[in-house]
Amino acid sequence: MNVRGKKIIAFVLGACLFFASACSGGQDETAGNETGGAASPKPAASGAAALGSASGEGGQAMGRFVETEYPLPEGAEYIYDIRKLEDGTLRMAAAGDDGLMLFSSPDDGKSWEAMSYEKEKMTGAMIQTACWSPDGGLLVAKMNREEAMQGMAETSYLLYDAKGEGKEFPIQLSDSEGGNGSTGLRAYFDSDGSLYLSGGGSSIHRIDLSSGAIQKTYSNPDAATARFGIVGQTLWINTGSGVECYELESGKSLERQEALNEYIKAYIAKNPSAADGAGVFSSVPVASGLKGNDLYFCDDTGLYHYTMGGSVVEQVIDGSLNSLSAATVYQTGVFPLSDQSFLVAVTDNGEAKLLGYHYDSSVPTVPNTELTVYALQDTQNIRQAVRLYQHDHPDVYITLEIGMSGEDGITSADAIRTLNTNLMAGKGPDILVLDGMTISNYVEKGMLLDISDILQEIEASDGLFENLVHAYQKDGQTTAVPVRVMLPMVLGDAESLKKITDLKSLAECAETLRQQNPDVDGILGAETAELLMKKLYGSSSAAWLKDGKLDQAALEEFISCIKRIYLADQRQSTSENHGEVAIVGGGGTLPLSDNMDLFSYLGGYNLLSVGQLDSFQSLAILTSFEEQMGSSYQAFSGQLKGVFQPVLTVGVNAKGSQSETAKDFVRYLLGKEAQSNDSLEGLPVNRAAFEAAKQSMFPEGKRQVMSSGEIDAMKEVEIHWPKEAALSGLKEMMEAASIPADSNQVIRDAVEEEVKRLLEGASTEDVVQSVMQKVNLYLSEQ
Repeated sequence: MNVRGKKIIAFVLGACLFFASACSGGQDETAGNETGGAASPKPAASGAAALGSASGEGGQAMGRFVETEYPLPEGAEYIYDIRKLEDGTLRMAAAGDDGLMLFSSPDDGKSWEAMSYEKEKMTGAMIQTACWSPDGGLLVAKMNREEAMQGMAETSYLLYDAKGEGKEFPIQLSDSEGGNGSTGLRAYFDSDGSLYLSGGGSSIHRIDLSSGAIQKTYSNPDAATARFGIVGQTLWINTGSGVECYELESGKSLERQEALNEYIKAYIAKNPSAADGAGVFSSVPVASGLKGNDLYFCDDTGLYHYTMGGSVVEQVIDGSLNSLSAATVYQTGVFPLSDQSFLVAVTDNGEAKLLGYHYDSSVPTVPNTELTVYALQDTQNIRQAVRLYQHDHPDVYITLEIGMSGEDGITSADAIRTLNTNLMAGKGPDILVLDGMTISNYVEKGMLLDISDILQEIEASDGLFENLVHAYQKDGQTTAVPVRVMLPMVLGDAESLKKITDLKSLAECAETLRQQNPDVDGILGAETAELLMKKLYGSSSAAWLKDGKLDQAALEEFISCIKRIYLADQRQSTSENHGEVAIVGGGGTLPLSDNMDLFSYLGGYNLLSVGQLDSFQSLAILTSFEEQMGSSYQAFSGQLKGVFQPVLTVGVNAKGSQSETAKDFVRYLLGKEAQSNDSLEGLPVNRAAFEAAKQSMFPEGKRQVMSSGEIDAMKEVEIHWPKEAALSGLKEMMEAASIPADSNQVIRDAVEEEVKRLLEGASTEDVVQSVMQKVNLYLSEQ
């Protein structure tokens, strides 16, 4: 089989370049206080301890940093740099509606005023980076936009003075140093006003501000020098083994900072992808401290302080108590204003935000109430739900327990067995996230509290899709409820969709399309067992369990159809293509889901797309394809009609010690505010939130565009918000669904393992018998 290479490009106006100490801000999703996974890097002390926490009533430790979100200036969409000047004012350089936008704040970021500058010099420019000098000057690195889009960009520089008057600044970096068109370009003014520049090569250069000439070069062949920082008179460089330090004037290598590098080592162990430059600077922003020999850095576990030559890395702000730990939040800059005040620039779901942290001695260092949330697997959705509740309930501290860390060899069956033992012994968590478990077991055995009163309360105020939230109701009690849902969906040409009514007819349609289109890359794009399961498992799994056992006939039908679809997906010709390029852009934000492969459908690589509809934005793509490509879409019924995919199904432990707080957690997640937060995957089950979400989320005046296909034959669709008819149709689909897909991870793992054997040549009969044996043995032990 010829498997094509796919390249996905996210194109965002103004390039996503970072600042402070010129370090990258992308990072893994880790958050909260957790158990059951790999240990988090441990700081030496908390910020409250360092500042000298007081005691409240009963000797409780008091004092911690409190988060406040400051509104960004109107029109600002991405922050390049923020700097506190010598006169105490703050300056911001941002990308926005009007290209490069400059602002000043007299009150440490609480409010901003627009600044004027010579904008004509920025006409037609695409900004690579911008950074402030201590006296209010500004360096801008830019490319010509049209040339950049054609891959022929050359970098040029503008140097603005404190009055906003700009001049061309002739810095010359070689192409090998990334001087032309580099997205790795970094620039930084130190506290003395000296400019340092790296184009992503092996060197960092100090630039003469009078001529643009290179005054001094710092080279290290082992260093990822696009990521560097300056603290006092020390240059910090990210290397393959951590952070190395050099004297600015002499270039002399300084002693290794062991405490800092141990933190980096632990962070990388926890977040393997953070090692794409093998150091903390590759994943978090860093800023010079206030004492000349210290630095601050911020990751998803909090904000930290380190002193040159010190023996500890001190946690100043605990990220699990605020937005820093959110799965959708990426820290892009940290700005210390004083020992008790910090600004952190972030993007949250692609939206730029500015967070302020100020020390409050009247707030308990650790919240009074602790709530334990258990999940079988760690997901962004779970962490976001925890973060949302804790952000709005600072008096509650949430510990997240993960059953399967993926690092200790514990299987889903092992984890569920351990959980059940703890629940029976009265030692279980307060909240259970039931995704991946056989929910009916917990319902039938009375292990969960009835939360019908919560549902009645929200039904009276907001309205709920009762068919969805009461899907697990038994004997008049509802003890488990999905916070969000996804709907099985199929996209294709109208004639094909008329023939698709269930899984069997989908297999027949796939075979027909392959006969008619022998040279197309794929029909569903179901090239592996994992992809087949992702596309088709959820719409059929609920048909297999009957009286606590697997239905062999239903399972055999599923396995047989899976094989037919896989064979139909095999490309008949051996001709090569040149690789797919997929682009999303146009100045706005269009969140993309991996629950339906819409790019491959747009590019003509697959003739059908089957998966789960998980957002109004995805619906906008489907309706835009329908309007501009003549496509059609409809609800997909696998082996049952009316199936939906529960997302974040929660229940309250009947023997938990914090049942009232746990019920409040559920109440919050089902309320309009949390349900209206589109950072949670899936469609809201709260009717008021659903109605609110029908309003366009696309920025006014910004084109949302998807492009896909061969480089010389790109197909483009402009994405428009769905019309009322489509939105009403989605509501009808929500109201028609009533059967939750079975999400038991043990069953899914067993089926997927055997489907792999099926695709390698095992017979359908052998695969079915093997699944029956494994799963029925497991079910008999429950």
